[in-house]
Amino acid sequence: MCRLCTTLVLAALMVGLLAAPASSGWATTVYEADSLYHHIRVVDDSGKRTLRFDNSMETTMSIANPYTGHFEYIDYFFQAFVLNPDIQNTLMLGLGGGSAPKLMQLYFPQVNVDVVEIDPVVYDVAKEYFYFKPSEKTLVTIQDARVFLRRTDKIFDLIIMDAYTSNKYGSYIPFHLATREFFEVVDSHLSDDGIFAFNIIGQVYGERKEVVAALYRTLSERFTNLYIFPAITSENVVIIASKNPKRLSKSEWSAAASSLIYSGAVGLYPQYTARASNLANIVPPNWERAQLLTDDYAPIDGLLK
Repeated sequence: MCRLCTTLVLAALMVGLLAAPASSGWATTVYEADSLYHHIRVVDDSGKRTLRFDNSMETTMSIANPYTGHFEYIDYFFQAFVLNPDIQNTLMLGLGGGSAPKLMQLYFPQVNVDVVEIDPVVYDVAKEYFYFKPSEKTLVTIQDARVFLRRTDKIFDLIIMDAYTSNKYGSYIPFHLATREFFEVVDSHLSDDGIFAFNIIGQVYGERKEVVAALYRTLSERFTNLYIFPAITSENVVIIASKNPKRLSKSEWSAAASSLIYSGAVGLYPQYTARASNLANIVPPNWERAQLLTDDYAPIDGLLK
């Protein structure tokens, strides 16, 4: 074969490799844009789709089955049904790729869901690339989460907090959504048996432990019982906060989760009892001396360093 022909064949092969689909193991950016809040990318790689804000991964999803492949911490939000099996109205603060509301639609179709997302571009991306579908029972409001709570008169059985922004140290909770005063507003919109589920990027004993301790202390000023679920496959901690003075032990929690599966109250939610068993009988070290976060002083981004 002539040298020119060989060169052309090699070039063609390289083009084919670079254009290979996500399933071949090559990462492909399928969407990219700047919004008022983030540099947003949607990346396909090895059968998974990822939503990225700036340098942080916000959502993952299996391309073959959009109801799977999400971050583990999402599953812990639904442990709230252990404390209140009759949840009817849920508020989700922060949409991302829509993993939590999609799962709510699939496994808890009886529940009404309000979703609040500040970034309209994120909302469009969730619908276009992550199979999130708003409906009559899943309503979306484009607004700041705290503003929404100040203006609404709705009462919820479950409020889920999963709103994040980012800086050079990575994703972090906007300070006005992490203070004692904000938690007072949240509490005012919870029913008597209402539950607050809070996702924290961090670890109880490791990375960002100061953030976890500060949020634990601040939540404890408003809520009677805090249950900690550390994720195994990611650096996330979900705190389930309850006003109920009766505290469940780890064994009682697991037994209640098994009963929910047996009764059909949580449908066929995958690994529900396994997630229940990850309830940790721990508290953040020195949490009583951790930073109390208030509207006057909430150095969330400073605690990341």
